[in-house]
Amino acid sequence: MIRGMLADVLQVSPHTIIRRTRRLPLAGRVLVSDGDAVRPEDVIAEASFPAKVVTLDLSRGLGISPTETDACVVREPGDQLKEGDLIAQCEGALTRLVRSPSDGFLVDISHGRAILATGTEVVRVRAEMIGFVEEVIPEFGVILTSECSLVQGVWGNGLAGAGLLGVVGDPKEEPVDGEVPETVGEGKILALVSCFDLSGLHRLINLGPAGLIFGTLATELIPTARQLAIPVIVLQGFGDLPPDPVSIDMLASREGAMTSLNAIPCDLYQGHRPEVTIPYGEGEPEADLGLQTQLTVGQCVRILSGEAIGQTGEIVALVGAEVFESGLHGPAARIKLPEGEEVQLPQQNLTILH
Repeated sequence: MIRGMLADVLQVSPHTIIRRTRRLPLAGRVLVSDGDAVRPEDVIAEASFPAKVVTLDLSRGLGISPTETDACVVREPGDQLKEGDLIAQCEGALTRLVRSPSDGFLVDISHGRAILATGTEVVRVRAEMIGFVEEVIPEFGVILTSECSLVQGVWGNGLAGAGLLGVVGDPKEEPVDGEVPETVGEGKILALVSCFDLSGLHRLINLGPAGLIFGTLATELIPTARQLAIPVIVLQGFGDLPPDPVSIDMLASREGAMTSLNAIPCDLYQGHRPEVTIPYGEGEPEADLGLQTQLTVGQCVRILSGEAIGQTGEIVALVGAEVFESGLHGPAARIKLPEGEEVQLPQQNLTILH
């Protein structure tokens, strides 16, 4: 029996359960509790840290040696200071003082030097999805969970949001390219088969959507999409690719539902993919295959190269090592396309849709 190689998984599931960790980079405060409902914009944890660290040479300021400085210090590490507050004082023929140059707190005093932390930076972690708090990680963050429909993509502009889902365009027809009725846009998450035109993208933005989902996007529109103030997710890739009926049909089946977009940039090392989640709780949820799993007969896959690039199909057979026209030598898979045609491709040029 021929075993399939490992392939990347893009989840396109009508019903699954996901768990996502939201964590601060340093210890802080968790602002939610177990069982709390969250939305993408909710801040679930925050931490404060100094904006600037200043080193003061106390021994030089007092005109004495570092070993003599300790006896002249009138503050302790951890003390809050205001600008002008006294830190050290040396009595003599001429009294010498060292004062705080700004508001802050005293971090440390040693070897004749004082370290002062000034200003405050706040880092906040948001939920970036609709769901519930499953577990609190004390001082650092939470594990969130959602029973939902899930569609993962390949590119995101880094933002998150939520709104009612509106789907425009039939994947079996020509791309709509931004031509949508004004009534479907305002405040909604808007899903389209494709957008190849800058003026079309501007028309979409003028409708006031809460977020945009594209099957495919013109490469030259990436800089504009990256700078938008709303989340943007691309499901398939860039350029003139065939419509993906698997993803679009799945979204169309949930049209009108409250939908969450987390357009986090794709980072497989961290386990991050941009994703669309739509809360759902009927029937038995499908298993999560993770980021990669083994290719098997019967799986739905997306083709990443060759004349059938961008198309989806079903694996009907796994084939041993083959030599392809490109000169590549490796394991192959035979894929049945929706129209019934079969193509044979390198296994490494497939992504699993589950």
